[in-house]
This record gives sequence, C-alpha cells and structure tokens, in this order.
Amino acid sequence: MMPITESMVRVQQQLNYNTNRMKKIIVLGALFGLVACGEASKKEVVVKEEVKVVNGDTTISRTTETVDAGSATSGEQKEINIRIVGPNEFVEIAATEKGQVIDVRTAAEFEGGHLEGAQNLDFLNGDFQAALQNMDKSAPVLVYCQSGGRSAKARTMLEEAGFENIVEMEGGYRNYTLVQEANSKH
Repeated sequence: MMPITESMVRVQQQLNYNTNRMKKIIVLGALFGLVACGEASKKEVVVKEEVKVVNGDTTISRTTETVDAGSATSGEQKEINIRIVGPNEFVEIAATEKGQVIDVRTAAEFEGGHLEGAQNLDFLNGDFQAALQNMDKSAPVLVYCQSGGRSAKARTMLEEAGFENIVEMEGGYRNYTLVQEANSKH
C-alpha cells in the first residue's frame, strides 16, 4: 500500500476545490441565462450552455442568440468558448494557439514569478477594464491569477467585453508551481 504524501493531500484538496467551483460556474451560468431572458423587451435572448469535464479540465461553450420576440427568424448569433484548464494544458495552449496571456495579479506578485510571455494587467487596478479595450478580441485570451479567484472575475469581464475565446488556468499560478514541482520530482 502506498503511503499518503503531502502532495497527494494537496491534489485531493485541489480536486475538492475544483468540484465546488464547477458547481458555482453552472449556477452562475443558469442565473445569467435567466437574467438575460428577463431583461429583453422586444428581443429574446436564448443562451445555450454546454459544460464538459475531460481529464479534470473544464470546457464551457456558451451560445447566445438574439431573436425578435414573437418571430421565428433569428437575429445575431454569437458563440463564446470558455475553457478552464489545468496548468500543463494552459501552457500548451499558450504555446500552440498564440493567444494573449494575461496575469491579473499585482505587480509585486508578477515580479515574484510569472509565465513566460505573460502581460501583467492587475485586476485590482482601476484601469483593468480600460486595458481590455486595447486587446484583440478575436484572438484567444489566456488568463490566470494567484489561486483562481481574480482570474474567474476577469474571465467574466472578458466575456462581457466581447472576447469569444477565453482560457482560464484552474488554481492559478500557485497550482502551476505545485504541478511544476511535482513534475520535477518524477
């Protein structure tokens, strides 16, 4: 029988955290759909959301379609691809999809270590939303923070600002360093 290590305990804690986080994401998605439909006056907004979990990584595909109320013809349709992935897949996506990698931690946290090629846009800075206007909305945006809280809020702001392909690192930079440490021991 294998002894339980501190690393195994941390992985289990992270899995528990991720499960609770998924529940919150699903509830927020449902609330978003209800609010969007309730606020439409002459237009109806139909939100279809699909959540997939594969190998512990979460993909959320959200399609928003605006239609005239009482009409069978549809208006504009917009698909938003949101992926919440582990650190290894995040780094792989950053390398292969040539996206815009943003670190939403403070400047001091960023200086303490960050992913290669990441741009520091402090989420807590009042200029964060204005900085989004200077980014390419058609290119993938990869976002991370220290532990996942700020990047989840930033992901929501990115979505509201019109970004259509968003990748969030699950567990943030802290999780990244834990995974790198575990990988180096093998």
